[in-house]
Parts: sequence; C-alpha cells; structure tokens
Amino acid sequence: MDEKIEKLANALLYEGYALFPYRQNALKNKKRFNFGVLSPKIWVEKQTNEHFFSQTEFFVEANDGTPVDFKIRFLRLTPDSEWQTANEQVISGTIKVGDAQTLEFKEENLFGKIELTFPNTDSGVRKLHFKFQNLSYVSNAALLSREAILEHSFVSAHVMFEIESGSFVSLLEPPDSLAQMTNSLENIGLFPVLVGDTMRRNVILASPIVLYDFPEVAENSLGDYFDGLEIDELMVLSLLALTDDEKRQAAATDERTRSIIERIEGISADELKRLHAHLR
Repeated sequence: MDEKIEKLANALLYEGYALFPYRQNALKNKKRFNFGVLSPKIWVEKQTNEHFFSQTEFFVEANDGTPVDFKIRFLRLTPDSEWQTANEQVISGTIKVGDAQTLEFKEENLFGKIELTFPNTDSGVRKLHFKFQNLSYVSNAALLSREAILEHSFVSAHVMFEIESGSFVSLLEPPDSLAQMTNSLENIGLFPVLVGDTMRRNVILASPIVLYDFPEVAENSLGDYFDGLEIDELMVLSLLALTDDEKRQAAATDERTRSIIERIEGISADELKRLHAHLR
C-alpha cells in the first residue's frame, strides 16, 4: 500500500483516541470519544444509537476472477491503570471478483465475522458487498457501561481495498450510466472513497469518517494530534500555551500523548512558520 495512503489511514485510525489537553483526568478523556465503534451484538441489543456491524458497498470494474486485496484495521482498547491504551488489530486477505467469502476473527475475548460477496447487477460492473460484525460474547453485558464495553469493541474500524487489474467507481462522482445504481448502495457506518493514484482509481478506503475522493494528509503536518481532524498550527499553539505541569500530566497519559508533547517541545521557528496557512 502506498505510503501516503497508510499515513492517511493511520490518522483516521487514531482520530479521537485522546483529546486536548491530553490529560487522562480531563473530563473529555474520561468519556472516550472514538469513531467507528462496533460493540458486541449482545450489548448493542439493549442500547440505542450503538452499532455491532458496519457495511460498505461499491462498484468494481474488473473481470471475474480478478483478485481484490482487503485490509481491515481497528483498535482494541485495554485498561492500563485508569487509562485505556490501544493495540492495533489487522485482518487482511484476498477475494476474487465474483466469489463469496465468510471469515471469522478470534482473539482472546473478541469474535468477529466478515462477509464479502459480489451480488449481480444489471450493468457491466460488479458490486462488492462487505459486512463486519462484532459477535463477541460478554457475560453480564447488559450491566456494563459504554466505557467498560469498549474493551470488547472494535474501535475506529475501517477497511481498505486494492485491485491491480481493474478499478473502482467513485460514489461521489459516478459516471452517468451508474448514477442511479449508486443511489441504491447501502453503506452503514462506513463510506468508501477513492484514495491514492487519481488515474488508476484502484484503492478504496471505507472509513467511519466521511471524506472526499483522494484525500491526503497535509504535507506540512508534523504528525497526528487525534483531535477533531485538527488544524496543526492551532493545536501546536494551544499545546505550547500549557503550563509545565499540564505538559507533564499529558505526557504521563501514555506513549502516544507523550510523543505529541515531545514533538511540540522540539518544534523550530521554521517548522512553526510552515504550519501557517498557504494558498494552493
């Protein structure tokens, strides 16, 4: 996968992981805020506005039998004293256009089910249907809070697809011949956009955060801040304004927040200047 695509996917994976001022005792970090949370079905059935599965559909322009690689990524939150740290989870595989696959993911107390199919359409393209479910069993699930259930959830779950001998169709700007069919696609909790090479159109990122086609991380960005698709310059200035004690508390939260503090502590005048707005 292209380095720029991986950089974008990483930014989305950790979006909302920790919020300014990054102290674990800050109110907004006591109630974890994450996109793309798939909680266990057994818990979701007793809740409102929670989800146990995500789904994406889009069109593929390729011959039957053409391989399509997929990579599912999510965070698993685990308790570390009073703070839930994150471990990255990756599930990857390949499916051929026209085939169907049902896969299961098991690790400790997590259990997920993945469905990939290519339903028939009335045009010359194939529809790829992807569904990812959290079917983990949790004892006394109904009694658990949302913070507690996050340890059994797939957090920031998203999926990428790549095809070498073919291309994908944009849902935002489909060709006229597919515009009406595009409206019939069902995307639940994920929205697929084209990323990478604008000519080849061979990589799809289905994200819980709605993006436009071919998004990129700004070249002058110094790294991720996890905070609301942040404007880097404003985040750096806000962090520099923290007291030494506040910075120490933020750095003590975990390794990722510590790296943010270390990054802004070492920022140069030239780096700060490059963060200022530019016309493109």
